[in-house]
Amino acid sequence: MRTKIFIFWLIVLLLPFCCHKDNSTEPEPSNGSHPQVDIPWTSLADSPWPMHHGNPQSTGRCFNAGPQLGTIDWKFDVGHEVGTSVAIGSDSTIYFGSNGPYLWALNWDGTLKWMLHLSDNSPQYTQACSPLVSADGTIYIGTRGKLLYAVNPDGTKKWTFQADDWLNNLGMNIGLDGTIYFVDHNFWLYAVNPDGSLKWKSGGNYKFQGIEMSGIAISPDGTALYMGCLGTAESDTTTGLIAVGIDGVVKWLFRSSPAYGTPLTDNAGNIFYCARNTAGMSGDLEGMISLTPEGELRWFYAAEMEAMTDPAMDYNGNVYFVASDQPPLYFLVSMTNDGIKRWEYKDATFQSAMSSVVCDRNSTIYVANHSNLLCSLTSDGNLNWKIDIAEIKWDCPAIAFGKLFFGTGYRDDGGSFYCIK
Repeated sequence: MRTKIFIFWLIVLLLPFCCHKDNSTEPEPSNGSHPQVDIPWTSLADSPWPMHHGNPQSTGRCFNAGPQLGTIDWKFDVGHEVGTSVAIGSDSTIYFGSNGPYLWALNWDGTLKWMLHLSDNSPQYTQACSPLVSADGTIYIGTRGKLLYAVNPDGTKKWTFQADDWLNNLGMNIGLDGTIYFVDHNFWLYAVNPDGSLKWKSGGNYKFQGIEMSGIAISPDGTALYMGCLGTAESDTTTGLIAVGIDGVVKWLFRSSPAYGTPLTDNAGNIFYCARNTAGMSGDLEGMISLTPEGELRWFYAAEMEAMTDPAMDYNGNVYFVASDQPPLYFLVSMTNDGIKRWEYKDATFQSAMSSVVCDRNSTIYVANHSNLLCSLTSDGNLNWKIDIAEIKWDCPAIAFGKLFFGTGYRDDGGSFYCIK
């Protein structure tokens, strides 16, 4: 009897170890790295890529592998410029916006599910902004007609919210409680409740970055918003990166050249962003900057930043971003989380890089440019493949289930949407 009891309790004790499954979203630590994990965000769709640059921390990282072959799986003719990033719903529906403005929903095989014309109050500017898919399937998308739309998964309009000016932000964001955050063209930061009512509006003293190549990142604990600052109401000299609480109160401003693109945050709450020196704006620092959650400088890498693209971070905490030389030659740079330069990738064909940088679970990097090239590189900075597609804007592709999705049509009327495998 004692032997049977002993065997029983031995099995009970060993059972958790025998049944343990590896969590594929958690990376294996490596020497000198800062391992990163994906932060649960219950207000977002359960999808590999539900919003601009992948997640609220704007890491540009996916827990799926990306495309391996660099060939076209399918192509959908949109007929309009696709000027937005891509979002994917929990049912694998693919969403993007276009001129018109329209919101498009495609099935996984590239066939049309539905399209919705977004009534625009400004016929001169008919561009849509990047979509975001919430946990209940609601698709949020803005227009330059000053409207934020909430759309049901079947393509019917749920509600609209009118801002004071254009909705230009490449990347709006969503709080843990479902609040939608965006900046309009008149420098105001908005917080809109899930029912379409205004929660608060912040601005006046500061000019929040609201141009179309910009976005908002949220801290890992969901308490702070990070975005570029173009100065104050009185001056264009107080530029840099600004932190705002989810109550709309400014926490701090770090002075540098204006932050362009979307900042990103790591698991420790550190912030990384590209600061670009722009005509008429003054700033002491131009290049890649990393700050502590309190807004103190961790490190700075001096570089010209003409590309204005979103940086990405892999599961080891390495950062990837686009810099430029004079005469203009764009190149990809990789830094460790602590600010040590790992490598540069320079190629005569790798010019005018304008899309956000993204990476997959294997630290494979993907970036596109205005020279009609989509490139894939290894974590060590070696070229995997490149493919000639069409001119891609500064929007963000989406990675999901071994595929890469993005739209084209910049500077012409006949855009297309691609799936790369």
